[in-house]
Amino acid sequence: MMTIGMPACLMGDFYRTQVTMHKFMVEKGMDPAKASQGIASYIETFNAMSLKAGEEGFDHLVAEQTPGGMNERIIKELEAGGNYKNLDKAMETLLPKLLGK
Repeated sequence: MMTIGMPACLMGDFYRTQVTMHKFMVEKGMDPAKASQGIASYIETFNAMSLKAGEEGFDHLVAEQTPGGMNERIIKELEAGGNYKNLDKAMETLLPKLLGK
């Protein structure tokens, strides 16, 4: 039961990612309010697609990224930096605490 609570523990990371995107966009000259609105709009679209995921999970959403495109490039750069492995490690570290161990 507590395993389903794991995504709630990623809320801070989710918001920190938004902070990083916002800061980048503003530093590149974008109006801060428009940057916030744009980020929120994209995330709303991503969420709508995620809500349609069934038991197959989310792999198909990753597979939809254009081969050689910008989204695939970001994924590859984050993979190369160990971001997803670090996320796995963080969740493995946290799960026992959620389970009271």
